[in-house]
Amino acid sequence: MNCESLQTLIDTHGAAMQLVARQYCNHPDDAVQEAFIALVSLPTLPRDRVAWLFTTVRRQAMNMARSDARRQKHHAAAGEMRPNWFVADPITPNYWDDCQAALEQITPANREIVILRIWGEQSFEQIAQVVQLPLSTVHRRYHSTLVELETLIEPARTIEKKS
Repeated sequence: MNCESLQTLIDTHGAAMQLVARQYCNHPDDAVQEAFIALVSLPTLPRDRVAWLFTTVRRQAMNMARSDARRQKHHAAAGEMRPNWFVADPITPNYWDDCQAALEQITPANREIVILRIWGEQSFEQIAQVVQLPLSTVHRRYHSTLVELETLIEPARTIEKKS
């Protein structure tokens, strides 16, 4: 794999991969970086590099989350729990906050499908491969989740307009 094709993959899909990783771990950049390192370390490249990368990012983020959980448990036992410094304080509600809050209310599996489709620009076939579900299930969950998101976002927008 040459530098140009690697840079194209990063530019095109890096942000969406961070969104996928952010669902599972606190260090999405690291999960994405590890996935790209794994890709360039392969002796033969996978047929669908993008789907392979999303799958690897997801697994890496899950592994990182498990490691973080073990570490936090150890720190709690040692009495060294500290607040998470990098969590943003709540700000005045706006549309993006409403969207983020709505995304947090849906199931993680459905959220991942929506993120892969919208921000990851993945086909339903690629998403089915990443989340290891049948194509029809992915398609059905995507559309039902969009309806669910609309019902979650619209009441928040109505309340905000009245204020």
